[in-house]
Amino acid sequence: MTLATFRVSCCGGDSAGIGTYRRGDQRLDLHVAYFAYQREGAEVISDLNTVAGPESEWKVLRSSRAIVQVGGRTLPINGLVIRRQNQTLLVWSWYRIGGEDTNSRLMGKFLEVKSLATGHGRSAAMIAISTELAEDSDQASALLQDFLQRVLDKGGQLYQAEAL
Repeated sequence: MTLATFRVSCCGGDSAGIGTYRRGDQRLDLHVAYFAYQREGAEVISDLNTVAGPESEWKVLRSSRAIVQVGGRTLPINGLVIRRQNQTLLVWSWYRIGGEDTNSRLMGKFLEVKSLATGHGRSAAMIAISTELAEDSDQASALLQDFLQRVLDKGGQLYQAEAL
């Protein structure tokens, strides 16, 4: 069974990256939609940018907001459990705007204004990581958290993406 058909739906981004990582029989997918210069029709905070929107074949079973500890810092995430046919995924997603992370669209808009006012520019990203969710949701969460420990630097930037 492949997870490769899961995509973050992103409209207007300047670039997108998708990576797949494996640890034994566990698989994790990384999706990054990057906006080098946000402008009308190309904004990270938009109803068109979703993990599983109304046009998606993936259906949201559960959603939550959480704070995960990564390398001594906190990372606010949106947690989703999504399902398509007989496949269920755990997805963690967040926005990175002006060097800060948020799981809130409202706070994201505030960070956009703050970034412009402080001279940090208009760049932003939407990041999502996902893995298949079996009966043990703690195992899936642990895999996602372990991945973040390996690829986020102390400031929250993705700095490497090596195998798990």
